[in-house]
Amino acid sequence: TIVNDDQPVDLVLTKDDGWITAAHGMAFDYTITVRNAGTRDVDLGEPVTVTDVLPAELQVVALPSECTQSGQVVTCSVDPALLPAGGDPVVLTLTVVFDPSVPPGTYTNRAYVSTKDDTTVDPKCPPTEAAGKAAGGPGAVALGNADNNVDCEPTPLKGTTGLSVVKSIFELAGDGTPVDSDGTVDFGDSVMYTMAVTPTGDSTEKDVVVTDVVPAGMSVDLTQVGCLDDGPCAIAYDAATRTITWRVGDLMPGETASVYFIVTVDPAPVVAAGQTYERVMTNVAAARSTQTPATPSNEVTTKASATVLPHTGADLGPLALLGSLTLGFGGLLALIEIGRAHV
Repeated sequence: TIVNDDQPVDLVLTKDDGWITAAHGMAFDYTITVRNAGTRDVDLGEPVTVTDVLPAELQVVALPSECTQSGQVVTCSVDPALLPAGGDPVVLTLTVVFDPSVPPGTYTNRAYVSTKDDTTVDPKCPPTEAAGKAAGGPGAVALGNADNNVDCEPTPLKGTTGLSVVKSIFELAGDGTPVDSDGTVDFGDSVMYTMAVTPTGDSTEKDVVVTDVVPAGMSVDLTQVGCLDDGPCAIAYDAATRTITWRVGDLMPGETASVYFIVTVDPAPVVAAGQTYERVMTNVAAARSTQTPATPSNEVTTKASATVLPHTGADLGPLALLGSLTLGFGGLLALIEIGRAHV
């Protein structure tokens, strides 16, 4: 067979994600199609290589048998016999998924094809194609030029965000062990509050910050403020507003960061005998992140009360009894004296 090498080989590559809007945990396919739009078959002795440069945010789930992976680069060897001039295309399907830590956005996947007679020298995304696809158009590439060896597919990742904040109260036993509390305490007791923060969406919450205001009527010891996890934990206290701030870093879906602080219930003031003094302390914590505005916790109410009993004779004990006896004896003597006076 005589082959006219002056006729062009024109490999055209297109890449498609099916116009999908990806979500965390959802595997999806990239379809790479290669065809020979030229007027000459690809030489059988000249390898055809498809290269797919995946963005760092993507993880490979499955590859075709003719493809291998090294880091984020997937390389596929295509049989030249499958690319005759004007013949059927070769289709390669890659299955990928976004890393769960990736924030929402649009991520571009670039693929290109090359062979000896149609070499891709500078496989950059064609500007007109990238602009067309980003605008929602087909982004067609003209045939007969090097740009049609390259295709770039922008894939949007839509994530859901949100934070859950659960606040709990504990009393400290004599040995310092936290014990579940119903919120009713005594003046002078030590009370521990904890806040557990968890993402509720499928996206990583960036730079999570927890805040809580120490209720009036309680005193906080800043040496007893901290985090219950091994992650980052930067703590600050604003004395003017009585606000404690914990910076716990990023939280991936399924992770929880727990923080705490310990306070002492201030003494009750002096009240009159027979009176009861009650102090009700209510507070709500909050958490926020780069993606999520401040989200309040459940409300926790702490109550302390003290009653001063009225004074009674029983309060005086033996002295009161002695006084009563003395008064009684004195009255008896007075009656005897009056009787004598009338004899």
